[in-house]
Amino acid sequence: MTTPEANQSLTEQDKKAIANGRDETPCIRCGEKNHELMRCSIIEGKFGQVAGGKIWNRFSPEQRLAADELVADQQTTMEIYQKGQADYEQGLLDFRESFHRLAGNFAALKEEANKNGLGLKVYEPRPLFAPQQGKNVGRPWKPIFVRTNHFFLDDRGLDKELHQYTISGIITAEQENEHRIPSRLRRKELMEKALTQSSFIQFHSQDFATDNLGLLVSVLSAEDLWKARHGPDSTLPDDEVLDEFEVVSRQAFKNIPEEKLRLKLIYNGPIAMPTLKEVSKGNITSLPLILQHGTTITPAHAMGILISTAASRQGAFALNGKKFYSPQNTIDFGIGVSAYRGFFAALKVGMGKPLLNVSRCTTAFYDSVTGDIFMRRYRRNTAASDFTEEDRIVLERVLKGIRVHISYQNRTKPICSLGQPPKEEKFLKKKDRDDKNEKGRMISVADHLDEENRTQPALVPAIQIQEVKDSECFCVNIGSRQKPQFIPAELVTIVEHQTFKLNLPGDAAATMIEETREEPQNSRRNVCQEGLRLLGFTSPFSDIFKKANIGLKGNAMIGIPACQISYPTILYKDLAHKLDEPSWNLGGGKKYLNTTSVFSGYVLVIVPKNAQYGIEGEMITDDLYQSMGAKCIKKIFEEMIRCGVNVTSGTTRVSIHENSIEAWFKQRVLIQAADVSQGTFEAELQTVIANIPKDTKPDFILYLNPSKKSEYAQHFASVKRVIDTKLGIPSLCIADDVARSQRKFYQYASNIALKANLKLGNSNHNIGLTPHEKSRLFTGFNPQAKTEGRFDTLILGADVTHATGASPETSLSIAAVVGNVDQNMGKFYGSVRCQGAGVEIIEDMHGKILYYRDGVGDSQYEMIRRNEVRAIESAYADYRAELKRTVEPEKPPITVVVVTKRHNTRFYPPQANSTANCDPGTCVESGVTSPVYFDFFLQSHTPVKGTAKPTYYCVLQNEMQFSPKILQDFTNALCYTYVRTCLPVSYVPPVYYADRLCDRARAYFKNTSVAHLVTEQPKRPTKTDQTPTAWKAEIDGWKRDKAAWEADVSQKWKSYTTDSLNTAGPWKETLNKTMFWM
Repeated sequence: MTTPEANQSLTEQDKKAIANGRDETPCIRCGEKNHELMRCSIIEGKFGQVAGGKIWNRFSPEQRLAADELVADQQTTMEIYQKGQADYEQGLLDFRESFHRLAGNFAALKEEANKNGLGLKVYEPRPLFAPQQGKNVGRPWKPIFVRTNHFFLDDRGLDKELHQYTISGIITAEQENEHRIPSRLRRKELMEKALTQSSFIQFHSQDFATDNLGLLVSVLSAEDLWKARHGPDSTLPDDEVLDEFEVVSRQAFKNIPEEKLRLKLIYNGPIAMPTLKEVSKGNITSLPLILQHGTTITPAHAMGILISTAASRQGAFALNGKKFYSPQNTIDFGIGVSAYRGFFAALKVGMGKPLLNVSRCTTAFYDSVTGDIFMRRYRRNTAASDFTEEDRIVLERVLKGIRVHISYQNRTKPICSLGQPPKEEKFLKKKDRDDKNEKGRMISVADHLDEENRTQPALVPAIQIQEVKDSECFCVNIGSRQKPQFIPAELVTIVEHQTFKLNLPGDAAATMIEETREEPQNSRRNVCQEGLRLLGFTSPFSDIFKKANIGLKGNAMIGIPACQISYPTILYKDLAHKLDEPSWNLGGGKKYLNTTSVFSGYVLVIVPKNAQYGIEGEMITDDLYQSMGAKCIKKIFEEMIRCGVNVTSGTTRVSIHENSIEAWFKQRVLIQAADVSQGTFEAELQTVIANIPKDTKPDFILYLNPSKKSEYAQHFASVKRVIDTKLGIPSLCIADDVARSQRKFYQYASNIALKANLKLGNSNHNIGLTPHEKSRLFTGFNPQAKTEGRFDTLILGADVTHATGASPETSLSIAAVVGNVDQNMGKFYGSVRCQGAGVEIIEDMHGKILYYRDGVGDSQYEMIRRNEVRAIESAYADYRAELKRTVEPEKPPITVVVVTKRHNTRFYPPQANSTANCDPGTCVESGVTSPVYFDFFLQSHTPVKGTAKPTYYCVLQNEMQFSPKILQDFTNALCYTYVRTCLPVSYVPPVYYADRLCDRARAYFKNTSVAHLVTEQPKRPTKTDQTPTAWKAEIDGWKRDKAAWEADVSQKWKSYTTDSLNTAGPWKETLNKTMFWM
């Protein structure tokens, strides 16, 4: 073991150099080129005799001794890890060989569950594994080895039970009966008081881990804790109440008395930690699905509480119990918001073994500053005297729901809204709160505070009173809209560690994106070193893990078997292109697969007028915008013609020659300017379009947006709302930073032309299918009889998106479904619906066959099968009835695959010093996947920057009987069919299309009157406020208002188009047969 004295002789820079040199050649100790430091056999026997190592040469004798001891420790750790890794790999092989027995057990359990009406709660079992050598079935692939951000647990501690305790009284019986659960912050405040006020908890402070919301976990049983506190001869009470104590839940304020709560520390029972091993080994009866119905929390939840406590003792703070941040590792955006870098950590049921999953995370938080400072910072240091009504609206949206501490009242409340400055904001003040007949008088907030301070001089310092009276900042309302309570912004402080859930403005968003894009090598190093240290798994080790006998078998990421699926063949018109490596541009004389739609109409180009700035902030003249618009449309249509699109001017077909393009431009293109300095840009846009002569009505519209910055970001929504819902004309938007740069624009012109071809109703490319894929997707396919059959699968993609911001519960949720309408899988039609806020399950949908579903957590899988799959079957039955003839089959086979992008699993090449990502087509179906369910990870793309995130696919239903390999092959190949690029995308295109269609539909509602509910949910009454009966009546009234509002939204949605209703969505029917939203 390295001695502390020797270890201290090495600087942090020295230790980092050694850590970085573990996998570098030549060896940093001896200089040999054929091995790295961890394989070096030379041990310094005599100081000064160094064999050329570039690091060891500059070490002092004491430092060389310390470095050798450090490396010896690391080699011992590596040997332990390698043994664990070897055991794990052998365990995986054994598991795969015996899986047919497990699958049989699972199928029997599923059949039994179906008999008992519980079938929907049991997901699809894995139909064995894909063969390691993929030469005999489907696409060629090769077995590979990858590292993943998971770690072996030294799981001896998992053989013993942990024990759960609860602080009873934080949620009162009355609150439970009335379903009024206190907020997380309120429960956290009470829990903090309980931890300090309970003498029993204080005595055992090192024995408890807590979630800070009411739960405690300990290695010791209630009896052990009791005897340690009260003596070995003491007896645990029968009711298992370990302590009873009192806390002050609310300080006295004015005539509101102090409130106290009586709390109890109660033993709940043992947590079955050993079941984690059983689940990992595929023991069906121990699945977490069953454990969740027990009286105690799940083992994974208990482990999360241990990790949270260990991280907090290292100085970190937790978010939702799974993300942990260091207060020292921040990025200040300068707008009252900062990003904190941290780590996600959770226990995971792996295949064969429980694993610890650790990944990097970065989250934006509000700065803990006074309200006036935040307002000025967020509005880019605008002086409060220059604030406008627009500033108030923006700041109210940003601050609504954020909890603040009122300094002179010593209490915490959420912000409801913003008012006017203290001198301008007035309210009716009653002389006597109990005198209901007193009319009172109108008084400003500044004068009211001044009066209060005269009666209570210590309330607010006199100097601060003068600042408040002169303040131009908006007051904050900590009451409700019905019963406001305004306080000057200077007297409230934003409570720390509250997440910023809105889109970051301007440069802050770009900075955030840049910070979260960690290169693979840095990501891997940060997780293994900084992450494990912050979580307490490396030196200094956390006491909580020592007591639980839980640790890691080394700090190296585990390795797992994987495969790399080969590139598919891409089909263009008269060309089957075998990929050597995906490329960004079409190139090579390739032509679009389908160009049957002839374009013979007029084109309208809308350019900005009176723009404040262009790229880099300088002014761009209106004439230059006219020239830019002309250049853009010429180049786009030139690329389309080059790739086979038939563009005509009258009876003349346009060629790619400059003279032909120029003649077409003069005859068919109209350029109009829209004044972007107007406050109502949408009205200006409609005026421009209305002034176009009828004989030159456009069939295609291009809009040149002055900037991507926030000043013009809303123009996109306005353009699409007007053009889609009023005109029904295909359109494109291009930002001027792309258009101005000739090199950049020509580089992207071919990809913009891909979008334009789609919007004209054509398709760009397809993939070649293997015989095994055709056997699942075709009807009548028979390779022996050389019968091709026909493509008979409708591939569906579905997604639901929710509004973000201050009031998500009163905002629209939008569901979208897309389905292919040709066998090329290059043309999809779409449909959208709006539905109740926060509803994740699609209530009204159409579809058949292969269904990729995005945007749901595992807790909602059952509802997907129960609601959406049945809706697909019902839609198919309606279709058969509508045709009034027999359509086979009577009930179509349906395969349902849930697509998950938001997870924390990453894969890396096996070489520790590799700076690259894994190659496209990397597929993992064991190790970090479910031991039983049919699932896999697939990294189908190469990221532009940062560490690649694979997509997780979980099969809920498999009536099409896909084998793992065929489904993995086809899913990977499908990622090459994305219609807007020649590169593979990170997840299946049907889901991508549905996601973009949701975004387009949401754009229609931006800045409209239906964005939010007018009234908000009434708050629960205090003891000095209305009675519970009156509050319930107010709640019932609010629910009726909300139902009426949702009905109004639904009606507006249905009648969004002015001329006729469109059952597909709120756009003109002329767009239904194009992928206009792409």
